[in-house]
Amino acid sequence: KEAMNDIKYAFIVNTQVVSTLLLAEYESAIGLGVSVNGRKGEIVGIIEDFHSSSLHNKINPMVLMLEPYQYNKLFIKLSTSDIQKSILGIEADWKRLMPDRPFVFEFMDDEYEALYRSEERLSKVFTVFAVLAIVIACLGLFGLVAFAVEKRNKEIGVRKVLGASVPSLFFLIAKDFSKLIVIAFIVAAPLAYWLMQQWLSDFEYRTSIGAWPLIISIVSALSIAMLTISYQSIKAALLNPAETLRAE
Repeated sequence: KEAMNDIKYAFIVNTQVVSTLLLAEYESAIGLGVSVNGRKGEIVGIIEDFHSSSLHNKINPMVLMLEPYQYNKLFIKLSTSDIQKSILGIEADWKRLMPDRPFVFEFMDDEYEALYRSEERLSKVFTVFAVLAIVIACLGLFGLVAFAVEKRNKEIGVRKVLGASVPSLFFLIAKDFSKLIVIAFIVAAPLAYWLMQQWLSDFEYRTSIGAWPLIISIVSALSIAMLTISYQSIKAALLNPAETLRAE
């Protein structure tokens, strides 16, 4: 402890520390004598704020220093050309210098990825359920369109005899289902927006949702619905009206 007190430390701080010290200019912090947990020294450098933890947390004041009695990690920047060869070389040097200590390494990107592992799992779960919901909805819509077309076979046949085109008959069938999709979107969009806002509120630093996700979702829903409807609708529109009316 006495040896530690005799050391004059050099501190590198982030801008949050400067703000906490209520200093108007960064230059005034350089050379300032401070004490950090009993370690006395001076500020020798200032770095920009960066995230050392998850975006769930606010960036706090940070002090970087060399602690001679507490070395337990080495941070090494590797070239991406041959990472495996570099690791093997570092391991050989480690075993030569410290044969009694195990060689354990990990990549920084893996550590940062671990901070958002729960979000990744949640994303996968929501993706699976979203795909299942879309498939089930499309199957239901397909059956509903088939039933509606069967009920309107005579009307479709009469309209075709009177000169209705295939596109007009397609939109005749599709417009009723489009209305239902729009109504469902109007009901679901505010709830989805609120849920997303609640989820984003857990992050100290977050983006705004905006209107584009809602626009893309309604366009996607209508596009998928039109693709589902198109087979039955075009099939009914191309049907020979003589056969339809004779069957009626």
